[in-house]
Amino acid sequence: MDIAALKKEAKSKKTPPHRLSELARFVDAGVQTAVANNPSAPPDALEYLGGHGKFMILKAVAKNPSAPNAVLERLAVHKQLSVREALLEHPQLPPKALEALALDLELKGFYFVAKQKQNLELAPKAVERLLRSSDVGRRAGVASYLKLSAAWLQQLLADPEPEVKASLTRNDAVPLAVHEDILYQADVPTRGLAIYRGAWTSTQLEPLATDPNPVIRAAVVGNRTLPLEFQIQLSRDTDVRVRASVAKRLSWLSLPKEIAQVLTNDLEPWVRAGVATNTADAQLLNTLAQDQHVTVRFCVACNWKTPTKTLEILAKDADATTFKYHHDQYGKNEEIMHLTVSARATWHLQQRKNPKIAESFSHPDIDEIFAV
Repeated sequence: MDIAALKKEAKSKKTPPHRLSELARFVDAGVQTAVANNPSAPPDALEYLGGHGKFMILKAVAKNPSAPNAVLERLAVHKQLSVREALLEHPQLPPKALEALALDLELKGFYFVAKQKQNLELAPKAVERLLRSSDVGRRAGVASYLKLSAAWLQQLLADPEPEVKASLTRNDAVPLAVHEDILYQADVPTRGLAIYRGAWTSTQLEPLATDPNPVIRAAVVGNRTLPLEFQIQLSRDTDVRVRASVAKRLSWLSLPKEIAQVLTNDLEPWVRAGVATNTADAQLLNTLAQDQHVTVRFCVACNWKTPTKTLEILAKDADATTFKYHHDQYGKNEEIMHLTVSARATWHLQQRKNPKIAESFSHPDIDEIFAV
């Protein structure tokens, strides 16, 4: 029997339901996995495969949007963690499965579980258990996505972790007045996180662009709804942290080239390194490749948009300073390297010769290097 042909048939969305049910019971695990992955698979086939002993097949069922709720609920309490983790990729889990995953202490993805269904309602005991959790991410998930009673809201507002309080601004079931109290009146770390967390209007953000605290002004740069005039204003801020925040976001801010040029000539290397990491402008990258500060040149060597000729010049850089570099390709931390400018530019040139290499945006942690 041609197994390859059966797998092809099992994968096809055009295969009739009765035939997929037959293939689900075929002895080959590869064929069964293909059925488990097929969104056209009928409920009886997925019910059968949901009781399979092979984790590979169970994980495929867990991700299948056509899997019956009863199967998903059963998999949510499966003994194998990888099977439960696979459920996080399901587009719409039933409430019982969500609740089981929310209370799963081994599972690190509650935040993503709750995000699937805004204003998710869990049993009171389940919410109270989550609020008592030592895991900040779980409490932040409750604040962001669950429907909250007045008592739970007050408990979250009193949470000592800024991330938890700030996450309340993501929750559209929380009154607007609470959102704005957090945005304007909370402690600085919470306000800074809230600026990133919330879906603010330009009217709400404009006062923050002139906030006396530079940490707040630096945070507001990260919100895409901030009007252009305020982005330009912040690029000229007197505090280096604010200008560095603008420089780090050049890849998506709609700033005129003249502003990027000003940041390129900034007296602070932290700002210039931010431009070197994020700009796609060949002219600016060529200028920054000649910078006196080695970290700026290293950031140019890391930027995937840096012209090949510029990289060839950097490959001859004589500075022996090394930087810790996390190479994250295809979503996997493949390796950590300690490289000089020359070594990084040389490695980058070698990677470009491989057409399968995805663009890399990894770079040294310039905020840590230039911490103020």
